[in-house]
Amino acid sequence: MTGTTKPKPAPLYEQVKDYILARIANGTWADGARVPSENDLVENLGFSRMTVHRALRELSADGLLSRIPGVGTFVAAPTPRSDLLEIRDIAEDIIACGHRHRGRVVRLESVRADLLRIPIQGGHVFRFDGGHRSNMIPATIPI
Repeated sequence: MTGTTKPKPAPLYEQVKDYILARIANGTWADGARVPSENDLVENLGFSRMTVHRALRELSADGLLSRIPGVGTFVAAPTPRSDLLEIRDIAEDIIACGHRHRGRVVRLESVRADLLRIPIQGGHVFRFDGGHRSNMIPATIPI
């Protein structure tokens, strides 16, 4: 027996997913574009309806397609993702270092968001000016 083995072909539903993803990636189907119906994909690709249905269902569950019963399947717009922001308590950090913490609020006010060019329609934001001290020395926050 030789050490070479042929790689297994991808399952059929994965091949359908790859077909759809390739068309999205190359711009054939842009965000919001209608994807061919299950019946059309079955006819064009030669796979069973169950295979095509599974591929569409998984792509939809992954957020790549949006399915509207009785209307069709569409390329979903990508959802923006960002890392969570960790906000630490500077007072706890100063105390953990064995120093004395002291904080001071100079100004705290509510300001209309549009005056600060923040796109929150009809909303307000809080403006805060103040500072922290560690052993009576102004504390800085490492970034």
